[in-house]
Amino acid sequence: MSDKLEQYPPDSKEARAQRLRQLRKMAGQPSRKTIERRCGLSASTLRSYEDADGVGLTEQGAKVVVTIYQKLDIDCSVSWLYHGCGQPPKHYVRAVPALKLSEPTNTIEQEINYFKQLHPEGITLECKNDAMLPIYRYGDFVGGIRHYTTALRSLAGRDCIVEIKTGRVLLRRLQLTRSSGHFNLVAINPDTHIEKPVLYSAEILSAAPVIRIWRGKKW
Repeated sequence: MSDKLEQYPPDSKEARAQRLRQLRKMAGQPSRKTIERRCGLSASTLRSYEDADGVGLTEQGAKVVVTIYQKLDIDCSVSWLYHGCGQPPKHYVRAVPALKLSEPTNTIEQEINYFKQLHPEGITLECKNDAMLPIYRYGDFVGGIRHYTTALRSLAGRDCIVEIKTGRVLLRRLQLTRSSGHFNLVAINPDTHIEKPVLYSAEILSAAPVIRIWRGKKW
């Protein structure tokens, strides 16, 4: 079924299929096989839901799908997905569960390793300059989950860990350009000392919106 938006009754299987495809785009457009491997919903079932085959997405199926996308950091309700009413889905910052360690205090290194275990597409970065003050301080560590390809445009205006084609990894705010796959990467600190506060029309490979900040004693 085409991704071109068409008008269907909110309770129709076609409208549910459109909303379901929207969720997958918000999650970074993972393949159906990836969702099957990570979350347990078969790729063929997800395809039938997204293509509105047969009866399409069932109410029980909607409950399963909502649970899956919550694991992918998308906050969505069954009411919106199945009936088309209520608040639309949004990205959310999910608290990382506390580690069960014998030591009284977890180190940042342990927390970061645990974060990467929880999120296969997770990436972390240490802030080593003043580019993103006052939100992100020198010595902070930030973490996020990579998004790719067409999902990148939905991250405009957000602070992301960005992997660019030259191989550099940066923390910057994304700004849209007219070129597909290219973004302006903006340092939000107007008084920054870095040489290039804005990288114009940078070609990026992935971007991970910041969902976690570690601050304090490093190791």
